[in-house]
Amino acid sequence: MNIYSNFFLTVFARKFILIPLLTVFLSGGLVFAQDSVSSTGLKIDPEYLVLITLPILNVRQQPNISSPVVGRVTKGSQIPFVKTENTANAQGVWFQVEYAQGKFGWVSGNYSEKIRTTKKPVTLETAKSWANIDGFRSAKFGMRIQEVRKAIYQDFSVRGKRHVSIIKHPTQQTKSLAITIKNLLPNSGDSRVVYVFGYRSKKLMHVNIVNGYPVDKNITAQQVVNSGNILGNHFFKKRYQKDGFVTHAKLNDGSVLIFRGKDQKGRMVLLRLSNPQPNKNNKDIKSTLNLSYIEKPGQPDAFQLKEGDF
Repeated sequence: MNIYSNFFLTVFARKFILIPLLTVFLSGGLVFAQDSVSSTGLKIDPEYLVLITLPILNVRQQPNISSPVVGRVTKGSQIPFVKTENTANAQGVWFQVEYAQGKFGWVSGNYSEKIRTTKKPVTLETAKSWANIDGFRSAKFGMRIQEVRKAIYQDFSVRGKRHVSIIKHPTQQTKSLAITIKNLLPNSGDSRVVYVFGYRSKKLMHVNIVNGYPVDKNITAQQVVNSGNILGNHFFKKRYQKDGFVTHAKLNDGSVLIFRGKDQKGRMVLLRLSNPQPNKNNKDIKSTLNLSYIEKPGQPDAFQLKEGDF
């Protein structure tokens, strides 16, 4: 798994910190989902799909309602089918499915339907439409600073330069616009949105959104995790390149990769949760959620000394 960490910036009170470009998928609460079963030996039946009929349906580790939840799927999703299990109790029929790439679990037949497909074999990815990562809301990659400023005014119904900060990075020599927005997601508190422009191009190349501590010191860890769950589910509905695609990953520093994926043009979305659990010496959980949209991962338009300059 490649980890990008050399450039992408976020801003806290006019200070820049480097953000590792890593990702994961949260399944709920402060407990993170584990793989339900190994993909080894499990084969998708290309003749069938499972249609989800409940607005949000839990995916269980085993075919019963008391089994741990390992994921969630939304109404209308048609996901790859593996096999059927008829339980001996009143819980009825369960379907084993591939609910995420290489991840298998069980959904209740009470809220889903096994359907036949006459098309060529369908996988989880080919059943989805491609993601289109082109910026954040009205601010698109390639826009210049005045165009992005107008997009900010439009997206957040603000007027005047006093709402938007201009920040220059002392070493990367990039310029950024930053604004603090309340409740980008329901009950998510304050978020800091930073638009980064290339050193040479002077055009938008990266957007970083920070939610939780220290942008909002009054927010709870559960609120931050809830935002991570909402965003993780949202991104997973789309199709991404296999190269660099990551879900369900816990990092050595204790942070969690919620999601990492690239669209057909190689533009990347990253979602990472820092400090998801309390440490032994501090009961308080100061969680931070970082969401990044990157035009050219691994190729930042930042100032660098050329070979032979010094």
